[in-house]
Amino acid sequence: MRHGQVLGLVGTNGIEKSTTLKVLVGKLKPNLGCFINLPDWQEFLTYLRGYALQNYFTHILESNLKVLDQKDERDIKAELCVDIELNQVIDRNVGDLSRGELQRFEIAVVAIKNAAIYMFDEPSSYLDVKQRLKGKGIYIISHPLN
Repeated sequence: MRHGQVLGLVGTNGIEKSTTLKVLVGKLKPNLGCFINLPDWQEFLTYLRGYALQNYFTHILESNLKVLDQKDERDIKAELCVDIELNQVIDRNVGDLSRGELQRFEIAVVAIKNAAIYMFDEPSSYLDVKQRLKGKGIYIISHPLN
């Protein structure tokens, strides 16, 4: 992953897209095909030598890069609420939202945070066709990894 690029992970059900995202955020360590003597993170980084992902995982593991920083805001809430049609439900309790409204709310909660990488697992789930085709409102920003 490079600055200014968007990476999409698509495929049919059951091919482990969600598992891949867990690996990319450092919550799940790949076993590199070893099922008895599981490799540690250093072995995994050595395995990635020469690939762009080595630098990415080094930063993730050293905590120099946070997937989601819950303290810093990007000052885009008003614009985002218009783009993904949240203004009409902004005063409702979260528990009263439909699944589609809740999905858009969850996207907004992540997107207003200041983070180096934003990862959405099935962001269009529960959205109606109009919202899926609109293609607006999911702000993905990447920062240099150095």
